[in-house]
Amino acid sequence: RIENKWAEILGELSMEQWDVVLFSETRCAAGMLSLDGGHILYTTDEPSFSSGVAILLHQRHVHHVKKVQQLSLRVMYIDLLCGTGLFRIVVGYAPHAGYPKVDLDFFYDQLRVCLEEAWRMGHTIIVGGDFNTQVGVGIRGLLLDELAHSFDLVVANSDGDGEQHWTFESSMGVRRRIDFVLCSRSLHLRYADASSFLDLGSDHRTVTAVFG
Repeated sequence: RIENKWAEILGELSMEQWDVVLFSETRCAAGMLSLDGGHILYTTDEPSFSSGVAILLHQRHVHHVKKVQQLSLRVMYIDLLCGTGLFRIVVGYAPHAGYPKVDLDFFYDQLRVCLEEAWRMGHTIIVGGDFNTQVGVGIRGLLLDELAHSFDLVVANSDGDGEQHWTFESSMGVRRRIDFVLCSRSLHLRYADASSFLDLGSDHRTVTAVFG
């Protein structure tokens, strides 16, 4: 049962301080779920065997959600009132290299649509997800760089070249950093890096970002 899986995730999170968790490649379609403790899960509402995204929101924030929008099985966002300002929090899952470039372009077009609206409205922006690329590597890395530059976003977990910073391990044991959190430059970023604190039985590691 899908509720049991998300209950396991809440158990993993119970010892951590968290506000929002973004998930890529969920492969589930549940719409909106109320979970134990009053937390809310927003997922894509169509079944998929290869994509799907989700946003898990801590119960202390659920009454501050102003908008939830699913653009596709790969892009979703919420507008969240935080203090006196609005945050647009976006989750994305980029098509991997096995997909045609038109699918990749469509993914970035969708991201630009929701970020341009947030930019015009003066929202603070946070974007997280599996971008299936490394920063500055090839056409995929260029698309990610251009997105960040267009909306004055910082790639929060771009620093560090050591072994501990990888987010994905291939079946051949090759480790790369392809999952990122991007944020408005105006945010006070305290810390961001790959972490193993949330064990989902995945070949990806969590990216944790802490803001002031």
